[in-house]
Amino acid sequence: MAFITSLVPGVVMAVLFAQLKVLSTPLLLMPGFGESYDEEAAREQLVVLRPKDAPQINWKRIDERISEITCPVQGLYIMKVPTFKVLTDICKLLARDENMTILEISSQKQVQMKVSSRSDWSSELNSLPGCQVAVHFSYPTDGIPGVPCTQWALQVEVPYLLSTMRACDRRGIRIEQVYDFYN
Repeated sequence: MAFITSLVPGVVMAVLFAQLKVLSTPLLLMPGFGESYDEEAAREQLVVLRPKDAPQINWKRIDERISEITCPVQGLYIMKVPTFKVLTDICKLLARDENMTILEISSQKQVQMKVSSRSDWSSELNSLPGCQVAVHFSYPTDGIPGVPCTQWALQVEVPYLLSTMRACDRRGIRIEQVYDFYN
């Protein structure tokens, strides 16, 4: 009896989903509907400032995924980088240079940065210039013996992003990801 109790709703749901699929076919045939995500087209524009007297830099040597690099005036660079996790990786590489400042990320003035650590750094993170803890949380356990990891979502003003990343690195705070869509 239990088999039939499960079979009847399964058949009814299969018929309903088949109808939805058939009804959506005309929409999927229209241009712009049902297209897959194009990862190559997803780019972020970084506006980066370096002191005029700083040595010249080979951006491709920092990361080959940096593209469309222009220098409208000496010390100011505009470039495109892939979004999501690659953006975070490139920002980490840029943060190694103490002379570097990102002024803007795709017209965003603020970004969100997810960080984690096994120690409580809430007050120190809040005291960093241009940085504010938006949310912090920890799971009861994270599968590793000892104190579970605490995670913070930081609201960071873009000009302070690299200095915040440097401060986190000095304290042993792990930078998980930079999200460019805070506002």
